[in-house]
Amino acid sequence: MIEDLERLGVNFCVWAALGGGSIALPVLEEEAFGTPGVRELLHGAMNDGAFIRLAHEREIEIAAVIFASQLWEVDIETSEDETRLLSMNFPRGVGKPGRFGAREFSRNRYPHLFTAFEHYFPDRLAPVNGGQPVDDLLDLVVARDLAGNYIHTNWVEPPDITSACYIPAATSRCTWPT
Repeated sequence: MIEDLERLGVNFCVWAALGGGSIALPVLEEEAFGTPGVRELLHGAMNDGAFIRLAHEREIEIAAVIFASQLWEVDIETSEDETRLLSMNFPRGVGKPGRFGAREFSRNRYPHLFTAFEHYFPDRLAPVNGGQPVDDLLDLVVARDLAGNYIHTNWVEPPDITSACYIPAATSRCTWPT
């Protein structure tokens, strides 16, 4: 793809990269720097970081499209001891069912599967008005209707999966570490 872009004289590419950030930072990090599987490598696949680096070497700027209107909580299946991820977003009945997204990430629900919240936020996140550090990132950042219910981003929720996608609120109610 990079060779084709270079041959066409492209110097700027808008690309649906790094979208895993709408699930949680460990998913974004894996997408950016993880190693594709052997089958994907056989067909020339690379992680997003490698793609962006290769584009920059050829003076092609990449603008990643990160879906800011999506806050996913996806279905997962793990091994019984929760040390291996077997499926994500599309359950196949192959393991122990669970969920992963902002809530589980902020609570370190799957310590053997995903990088800990404290890795990214060593001092945790604190509410603007003081109080206890945030332990439920989903509840903190989700947009709500007048009744207080989470607002779904239902235009991206396929009817045949139970994963949920919510709209993040436009304002932040916590202080971010500097």
